[in-house]
Amino acid sequence: MIALFALAYFTPLLSVRKVSVVGATSIPEDQVVAALAVPDGRPLLRVDTNAAAKRVAQIPKVSQVRVQRDYPSSIKVTVTERVPTVFFDSPQGTHLLDENGVDFATEPPPPGVPRLKVGSPGAGDPATQAVLDVLAATPPPL
Repeated sequence: MIALFALAYFTPLLSVRKVSVVGATSIPEDQVVAALAVPDGRPLLRVDTNAAAKRVAQIPKVSQVRVQRDYPSSIKVTVTERVPTVFFDSPQGTHLLDENGVDFATEPPPPGVPRLKVGSPGAGDPATQAVLDVLAATPPPL
């Protein structure tokens, strides 16, 4: 039994040969793989999936991430991207905020996303949070 564990833990028989990324549409797959930082050939049992997920979660557009070993030789990364709820303009450009007020991108807003006009937009701003709460409670057709 110990020999089988050692074989799986130290040899390349069950090692990373492929990384699949699911759910990333606006985040380039190569950015996710680079943040994952799991080298090809590393035995799957030696991949710290929690640490890898924390690295991918540092990408601003990532809301949630799950990293799994997919035997015999793959790593599966499931990404949930942040969705813009509002945007605001600043001298640096147009900022997108998600439902929690997280400023995750500076880019043009998608159609239909409302403009936020408050003094200090952001996650810690009570006015921003009040607007986001109202939007969350408003039916989509409105």
